[in-house]
Amino acid sequence: MTFRTGLGLLIVTLGVGASGIAAAQTAPAPAPGQPPASPAGQPAAAPPAAGQPAAGQTAPAQAPPPAGFGETASVVPDDDKPDELPARVPWRGTNVSWTNTATTSLLGVGQELQSDAHEQYLMNWGFKLNYYVVDQDKWSVQVSTVPGFSVELTNSNITTTEQEVQFNDLPLLATYGRSLWSHDLGFSTSMSLGSGFIFPTSPASQGNGTALVTSQRVGLSQGIPLAGPDAPVFKTFNLSASLRWDHRFTEATTGVSGDLERERQNAGGETIIDDQLSGAAMVHDTLQESITLSFNETIPPGMPIGLSGTIYFAHSFKYQPTDTSGCDVIVMGECVDAGGVTEPNTAFNTIGFNLGLNFQPVPEASVAFSYDSGTPQLGPDGQRRSLFFNPYATFSGTLTIHPDAIYERITGPSRKIARDSDSKRRSF
Repeated sequence: MTFRTGLGLLIVTLGVGASGIAAAQTAPAPAPGQPPASPAGQPAAAPPAAGQPAAGQTAPAQAPPPAGFGETASVVPDDDKPDELPARVPWRGTNVSWTNTATTSLLGVGQELQSDAHEQYLMNWGFKLNYYVVDQDKWSVQVSTVPGFSVELTNSNITTTEQEVQFNDLPLLATYGRSLWSHDLGFSTSMSLGSGFIFPTSPASQGNGTALVTSQRVGLSQGIPLAGPDAPVFKTFNLSASLRWDHRFTEATTGVSGDLERERQNAGGETIIDDQLSGAAMVHDTLQESITLSFNETIPPGMPIGLSGTIYFAHSFKYQPTDTSGCDVIVMGECVDAGGVTEPNTAFNTIGFNLGLNFQPVPEASVAFSYDSGTPQLGPDGQRRSLFFNPYATFSGTLTIHPDAIYERITGPSRKIARDSDSKRRSF
């Protein structure tokens, strides 16, 4: 397929997706909570990007399916070319997703709490546009972006009005992927390098003065044999690790409002007039790490299914406050020690856990369910809430439509999910 033909198909797909999103916008829509991503787009359920609220302020975004899930495919072979697959479409990986996320407390899981402000139900629509600039067997270069919008259907404090439709932040990423090594027994090693930008198109990012976020990402994945290549299930498992660094360019170091004039006390106990929304400094850099263990299987009659578990960490670095006089926290003009919290004025840490289940009943659509629990460091002794459950933990369900598989069904032999596709050749 020529570059011009592939580009034409991408433009047609964009037009179809845009009309669908415009129609959906008549109904309320959600913005995924700012992690402890996305970025953006992101690794398994990830911690917050630079400048985003800490875990618990918004519902965490759902983790994506394990790397490579749903992409191993073959077709019913032609009689003339029994060992050759049709050419890959360069916009392979483009999809439309609909995600519903609810906090566990809203669903009645856990103890009853005094307030319902943390109860959230969000609905999100996303249109992932993906294009392979280079798509070889051993390496590839792809460019992707995910325009989308969301709406909160409950009455928590993450939006100013009920059922407010909000655009999500817009990522634009280039990713280089390479297969480093593989073996017939099931061993395989691959890596990825990603770089790009996250544009502040969401009200939350615009409201806190974000001008632009740069995002750099590194990933390493290792496939390891488990029961062996001849076993019916659990032939191999995959262990992957990722590292992500986001830098936030901002117009302000603390939250301010030009319409606000209120009395505050400085470190010396003097009363001053201030326009700050809070004394907390904003985040300028976030370093995120994640470790994922996943199993990808094919169950009769040939349906891929994946199970993954992820632990993620985030270290967020804030601007140096201008008026602390060496205090961790100022209460009634007096210094208060923050205890075991490390550098409370200039940094905070977050830890989270994600469990995901993905399956693809037909090549044209896949379904994913996930559970995510993220929490910041709390308490004078530096202990946290439970890694596996807290009032802001969420359940999510996602339906994804795959236009590349629909295109294959319309234009040629339909895609058939098969375990032997790796042994086939692809033409270009």
